[in-house]
Amino acid sequence: MANTSATGGYLQPTNTVLDGADLSDFIHDVIVGITGIDNTLVRPGFQENPPTRQDLLVDWCGFTILNRRPAAMPWTTQGDDDSSLSTNELFDFIASFYGYNCMSYAAILRDGLQIPQNSEIMNEAGIAVIGATDIVYAPELRNGRFFERADLTVNMNRNLSRTYDILTIVGVEGTLYFEDVATQEFNAGETE
Repeated sequence: MANTSATGGYLQPTNTVLDGADLSDFIHDVIVGITGIDNTLVRPGFQENPPTRQDLLVDWCGFTILNRRPAAMPWTTQGDDDSSLSTNELFDFIASFYGYNCMSYAAILRDGLQIPQNSEIMNEAGIAVIGATDIVYAPELRNGRFFERADLTVNMNRNLSRTYDILTIVGVEGTLYFEDVATQEFNAGETE
């Protein structure tokens, strides 16, 4: 059982946020939705058991979330039953497109991220596009053959809010005792 501010000890978040594998799945769906590349041909860049590399002529995409950094200091909001810690986080992901249409697909993703209807879907998840880098043409030499590749790095901003069981004092029972203190009056500037 998790601790609360009443029990002491370390506090853990009580809610889930779009993070880890869920964030990777979200980026996957953005790339698939905007480019139209087959769902099975958009893959995380690093996998425990990597799938077989596609043929030279197949258009596909590998992506990786490169980094995550705070955009500003976090802030807290106290509710009746808990407290939330919120922060804006910047992160970048790189999408590496392969196949003869790699440059086209990279441009389709870059441009499609700016379409308001696409932005609305991301905004509902608390994510916004800040921008994208130049598309870098970077063919790979494998087994004596060049595989076409184009890389696009996308800069994102998102709002994260984690909830913790930090309780508030909403009422108290007991008796208050005050010490009787005599007061003296005097005027400033008067001397005895």
